[in-house]
Amino acid sequence: MRTSLLTLLCLLAVTACSSIEDLTGNNPIIDSQGVNLAQYNADLRQCEAYAEQVAIAQKAGAGAVSGAVVGGVFGAVVGNSDT
Repeated sequence: MRTSLLTLLCLLAVTACSSIEDLTGNNPIIDSQGVNLAQYNADLRQCEAYAEQVAIAQKAGAGAVSGAVVGGVFGAVVGNSDT
């Protein structure tokens, strides 16, 4: 029972790392009146490319931390299976 609960908590912790943008995308709603949409789309693509570069570094750091947590919990559960 305890092992099942810990496994469930680990799975929930890992799935909680995904964001709503991963599921729905990121399409902002704008007021397009008086806006050059071609220039807006070019600016948006440039901004998204820059944000993706920053996000890659953040995801790598978060992945390392979550991997350490999951590994620690797994080691605690398996390593203490005698009790």
